[in-house]
Amino acid sequence: GQLPQEAIVEAICLAQVHGTRVIVNPAPQCGPHSPPAGDLPIECFSADLLLANLLEAAEIAEGPFGGQTHIHAAKMIGSELVARGVRHAVVTLGRRGCVLVDRNGAEHIPTFEVELVHQTGRGDAFAGALAAYLAVEDDLKKAVEFASAAGALACTKFGFLEAMPTKAEIIQLLQQRA
Repeated sequence: GQLPQEAIVEAICLAQVHGTRVIVNPAPQCGPHSPPAGDLPIECFSADLLLANLLEAAEIAEGPFGGQTHIHAAKMIGSELVARGVRHAVVTLGRRGCVLVDRNGAEHIPTFEVELVHQTGRGDAFAGALAAYLAVEDDLKKAVEFASAAGALACTKFGFLEAMPTKAEIIQLLQQRA
């Protein structure tokens, strides 16, 4: 189901009052009866991090971003989101990796090479691993790399819950890149 926008706004305000990091991911709102991603409440732009795939992020940023490579478009869109007040933007690009943007610039983080079987859980694994990492350690780049590994691993199995990787599997994949 979809959370009412009033509940999202209230959660953001309560988190900020209590000094809790706010991660906004518009994907759960997207569905056949959901408002467009571009209809995010203004409070979402005060988030510490906005996580969206390229199509969702482009809809939210509301700009003419066509004609570039996916990575360049993601950097421009992320920059627009940061200009609107988001502290950090992470724009995911599926097998092209993701782009991390803040006021200091943009960085492309490539995905991990794995044998793709099924991609249904990629975004959920990425979002969950990102939040889990940031709950323990305040290093956004490492959190995004951890999340990228989780998203890649989720594509290596059929099913949804069955495809979700363990922390040990994520760490093992990260060590292969190092």
